[in-house]
Amino acid sequence: MICVMFYNDAEAVFSQTKPIATSVLDGFNVCIFPYGQTGTSKTFTMEGTPEERGVNYRTLEELFRISEERKGVMKYELHVSMLEVYNEKIRDLLVENSAQPTKKLEIKQAAKGTQEVPELVEACVHGTEDVWELLKTGNRVRSVGSTSANELSSRSHWYVLILTASHPCFTFILARNLCIYKLYLVACVCYMPCSI
Repeated sequence: MICVMFYNDAEAVFSQTKPIATSVLDGFNVCIFPYGQTGTSKTFTMEGTPEERGVNYRTLEELFRISEERKGVMKYELHVSMLEVYNEKIRDLLVENSAQPTKKLEIKQAAKGTQEVPELVEACVHGTEDVWELLKTGNRVRSVGSTSANELSSRSHWYVLILTASHPCFTFILARNLCIYKLYLVACVCYMPCSI
């Protein structure tokens, strides 16, 4: 576990979280979860801008770099899902017309004892351009509102799920050879007014 004490510098936060985040390619399930009161730049640090990429983009960029570096030994496929939890409802941010009401999504316990959201869109990504387009798409339909600390604050919990499927290059692609691990990049709302 790493505790990062500041959120306004995505590069610094990423440099601290990179070893843990990229361990998803080594067979670990991982979660990067910023926590703090409203106005501490958690969402900005995770999302970033075209000029200053956030932790989400930087993490995927690094996963692609490592995948390319290991391509003679391991083959990786990366899939991205995005969901938000707002007013206790789960919404898939990658469904076409996701601003329209859709069927109810629920968290279910899988056979392995893990928690999953069945029927969540899993978009296969082949490079950082794909990633940036998906992040923009999901962010466009997210629920936002103002708080006293931030005029355009995210008002929903936002989860970016990166699913990595890998297998050694020298084996046939069979279900038993495929290793699947998950990386969760989370931006949670934590409205705690601060009085000075």
